[in-house]
Amino acid sequence: MKTSKYLMIFFLLSLCSACDEDEFLTEEPRDDIYADQLYSDYNGFQMALNASYAMVREEFATTANTSLGAQVYMLSGTDIAWSPNTSGSDSDWLNWSTDLAPDNDAIEDIFMWLYREINSVNKIIARASNPEVDWQGSNASENEAKKNEVIAHARLLRAWAYRHLTYLYGDVPLSLDEIDGANYKTDWVRAPVAEVRAQMIEDLSFAGEYLPWKYPNPGRANKAVALHYLAETYCAAQDYEKAVAAAENVIKNSGYALVRNRFGRNASNPGNLFIDMFREPFYANGNTETLWGFLNIEQDVNPEGNFNNRIRDQYYSYYSNATPVKDYMKDNNVPTDDQLMVYEYNGGKGAQRAAITEWAYGLYEEQDMRTDAYTMAKYIVFPNMENPSQIDTLLYTHTTTFDDEFYQTEKEEGTGGASAEWPYTRKWDYVNPSDPKGVNSYNDFIYIRLAETYLIYAEAQLGNGQPEAAKETLNVLRRRSNASEYTGTVDIDFILDERARELFGEVARRHALVRTGKFLERARKHNRFMYFHLKDYHKLWPIPQSVIDSNTGSVMAQNTGY
Repeated sequence: MKTSKYLMIFFLLSLCSACDEDEFLTEEPRDDIYADQLYSDYNGFQMALNASYAMVREEFATTANTSLGAQVYMLSGTDIAWSPNTSGSDSDWLNWSTDLAPDNDAIEDIFMWLYREINSVNKIIARASNPEVDWQGSNASENEAKKNEVIAHARLLRAWAYRHLTYLYGDVPLSLDEIDGANYKTDWVRAPVAEVRAQMIEDLSFAGEYLPWKYPNPGRANKAVALHYLAETYCAAQDYEKAVAAAENVIKNSGYALVRNRFGRNASNPGNLFIDMFREPFYANGNTETLWGFLNIEQDVNPEGNFNNRIRDQYYSYYSNATPVKDYMKDNNVPTDDQLMVYEYNGGKGAQRAAITEWAYGLYEEQDMRTDAYTMAKYIVFPNMENPSQIDTLLYTHTTTFDDEFYQTEKEEGTGGASAEWPYTRKWDYVNPSDPKGVNSYNDFIYIRLAETYLIYAEAQLGNGQPEAAKETLNVLRRRSNASEYTGTVDIDFILDERARELFGEVARRHALVRTGKFLERARKHNRFMYFHLKDYHKLWPIPQSVIDSNTGSVMAQNTGY
């Protein structure tokens, strides 16, 4: 029995690393013996799903060739965020005109990561059809239900992976079968986005039928998540009537609801209901808005395993490098060990890999809780060295650090610089007391909120010729956040503005801009750094050169411009 468990663990590890960079769609045959043992009963399939869900969380983790999680790459360079701290390979995300290329490590790493996920879930789908599987149910009906639920998870995750791939790379190879030594191929072709999305719709529809609305384990996706992505995919396919129906089903029938009052452990402390959601991210703790979230192994026993969550470090300002902070430490002779307190009092260390643009910061009205001091860091504090019960303000953040002279220098020299005095989201505040200077986040966190479903709903309503209904949907979110009632004409730009106000630092902004055809226009208009570097072909990333080179059986075309 012990030997069997070790074999299963070994297989799960190999499952996550079976995709060779030169053979991106191959499963290595040596895994088959472990697969045969793992996929023999319901418990084995659950273990395989845990491994596949662990790969989803890599969106926020360091990866083999990148120092950031994939999510920050899907945000930087858009209308709402740029990368001021460009040390090492991350400089590629400032000067796209020279550095964003087919041999870019991040471009390759993210592509491989998504196909590892596809290979893994295709194996689950294929092995679930084996009539010898013991589904461990009490009767035939229960066995069929367990089988369909396992397949539904796998198909949802396959659609999740292709969602990223189509938004980032456009046409991509469509793989629906388990790849082994018998069907290995080197003549992959790029399937049109429309064909891939048709498969995504089929997969998400299946998941929406066979998954429940909620799970005790917040790390598992559910029916609400499937229908949320289905609505978004219908929007991408411009089938707005079906998008309206899918989003409406989640909003009206799922049992999830927008948070409208203070709740949780911090409800009696200064704050607001918006930031309460990020301190208590799960439905079981009173957060009725989280459709999908992730446990962190640092605090909880997590069946999906550990990972290095860099989300806080990516978004938080490099305030420890600011001159006022350094001067305060020097003038007050603060011992080195005590300097770590600056992290403890300000939500944790930051490296400022994705900073909010001046334009995006200016989107908020003054009374909007989504930009008050509890939600957006506007000053840095430190205990007064003579009276620790008092707090000194070391630094007020601002959005005038980069004046016209700075931008002119950027245009001429193509260089960037970090501003330690930039405001940043506080959605991911959490300090590990034993490691206040650590780069990893330790809090559980939200992946999808119902608020985003409302925004997809509004997008679908607008596309379906219902602009007044879309306005009311958006005003539901605005009222909740104390923003003024919107009375103007709703267009796609206003919906994208509201997405920025509501979701900054939570979602892949690039995807919404690509879906609506607004990426180039809005990045050039609102991101002063990208104005100098953005080319028309940057609306898609390049196909990794290693993938093109390894596809020896046929020619795989590169995206135009690369």
